[in-house]
Amino acid sequence: MNSETRSVCIIGAGAAGLCAASRCVAAGFSVTVFEQGSGIGGTWIYEDIPVDKNVHSSMYKNLIANLPKEIMAYDDFTPLPNTNFASDSNEPSPSFISQDEMLQYLKEFGKSIESLIKFNSRVVNVERNEYDTSNEKANWKVTVANSTSVDTKWKIDDQHGSLLYTCHNFDVVFVCNGHYSVPRTPEFATKYRKPAIHSHYYRDARDYSGQTICVVGAGPSGSDIALQVAEYADKVYLSHKPIPAEGNTFGSLPKNCVPVSAVTDADNDMLKLVNGQTLSDLDNVIYCTGYKYSIPFLGSKIIRTPEDGAMVSPLFAHCVHVDYYDSLFFIGINWLALPFRIFDHHVHLALAFMSHALPSEKVTLEMVKGYEENRIRDLQTNSMALKNFHRLWTEQWDYFEWIREVTISNKSNFPHLLQLKPIPLVIRMVFEDVIREMFKSLPDYKKIAYVIVDDNEFIAKKPDFN
Repeated sequence: MNSETRSVCIIGAGAAGLCAASRCVAAGFSVTVFEQGSGIGGTWIYEDIPVDKNVHSSMYKNLIANLPKEIMAYDDFTPLPNTNFASDSNEPSPSFISQDEMLQYLKEFGKSIESLIKFNSRVVNVERNEYDTSNEKANWKVTVANSTSVDTKWKIDDQHGSLLYTCHNFDVVFVCNGHYSVPRTPEFATKYRKPAIHSHYYRDARDYSGQTICVVGAGPSGSDIALQVAEYADKVYLSHKPIPAEGNTFGSLPKNCVPVSAVTDADNDMLKLVNGQTLSDLDNVIYCTGYKYSIPFLGSKIIRTPEDGAMVSPLFAHCVHVDYYDSLFFIGINWLALPFRIFDHHVHLALAFMSHALPSEKVTLEMVKGYEENRIRDLQTNSMALKNFHRLWTEQWDYFEWIREVTISNKSNFPHLLQLKPIPLVIRMVFEDVIREMFKSLPDYKKIAYVIVDDNEFIAKKPDFN
């Protein structure tokens, strides 16, 4: 079955799904994208919280991206606004762009493939077809709930008759449904009886005016939300594990934003910290404690998410299903890595598996089958929890280069597909500079303006943080 006749289903029209669709079209496949929402953008679309709290996006008001646009873009599509000096001044344009700017960028990128997207179409089930060699029946049966009213909010009981179910057959499925929609809350959260939410439901800092708040978790979202809320709240406790030394990571926080040690337990109206301190003067708690991997449309015989959504299994190289390695792929499930680079590299790896053109000396069946076991063993050796399975961090650079090397054969198989290039050193340099500046001062690092000079040099215009 050649690429011209092979059908590809892409689930989700966010940044990962758009990348998969664009590359699969360039490779010559017949592509259909199913998107449960009414527009392009995925997690970058802002949604108010409905009464029933049935909401997909975790986007909140006034969010600014935590990485500069110079290293956030698709490799073949210039970020908006352009990365250069403004025409009427010597000042570089802002590097850390808003949610709306990122959404507009995705919409612009998606224009060429928008006709392939079926909006208001939620995939509710994906299962294997019985393969019939006599007619080469497609591998996958995909069931889709098509909403005729945005007011239904995907109530699958369909009380008002507003959902139409359709079934489709596809040769290949790309899962691009994101991993920031199912909240993970700490076990002690059930003991705490006062008002509390997960950051998935946080939207507007003004809702906390005059209150005393504890933000549990000081990752990118927790830190950002704490700083937002501090503009309106009387006091914000920012709980972090472990609490850094003075002058590191938090920098010059607002006076009403106080870093405290990790919350380890709760008792009715009180949070208990690891250092023995308690917090009982709280009006509200915001849990910024991450998300679970959830793929509800794939049954447990095909995919598993062990330890309450800590990882997706069984996958090779975070992307390729071990048993269906030429027809089922998961795009962008890694974290602590450059997102748009992850999407592109995953799609190229998938295309190489689809064409059965991987170099045998670099990718063997034994490697594919043993990948998960070996990675879990490495995590255990380093005393790291299973939730770090898809974490890349410093591993990402070797990971990107390995994928580029094993997908070089894509050039001959897909002549119209833009091939992966080595990631310029300057991309890594900017990424590492951002991390350093973030650790120095959370309130200030997003004020830096970056300009990439060439593949080995960048300029960073940094405000006076003192």
